Amino acid sequence: GELTAMDADNAFAGYIANRGGSVLTRPVEIVGPQLDVNFSCIWGELRVEIREAGRPVPGYTLKDCVPVRPDEHAKQTRFRVTWKDKSGLQELMKKKVQLRFVFRVGTLYAYRFGE
Repeated sequence: GELTAMDADNAFAGYIANRGGSVLTRPVEIVGPQLDVNFSCIWGELRVEIREAGRPVPGYTLKDCVPVRPDEHAKQTRFRVTWKDKSGLQELMKKKVQLRFVFRVGTLYAYRFGE
């Protein structure tokens, strides 16, 4: 999963197209308190884990992630990723991390850090 950085102000930070499986980004700096994804699927789901120094960050593991499950008629493709006991990424701001996207039967187009 190659990551392409985009500079446009509102553009997604990364672009990934993949029909399922697991994608690990190269190290990226968390520049916003929320993580948004552009994801479409019919029956699948997406979870995200944040990794630092090769290990899952406690509280931001795949198990902690609330699965993103668009319904089959959803026109929306942009979703906010959340973790059970966290209100966002505030405590990780400015850290260099890797994002691990794990999803089934879907296409992940992009992600970005937002407000």
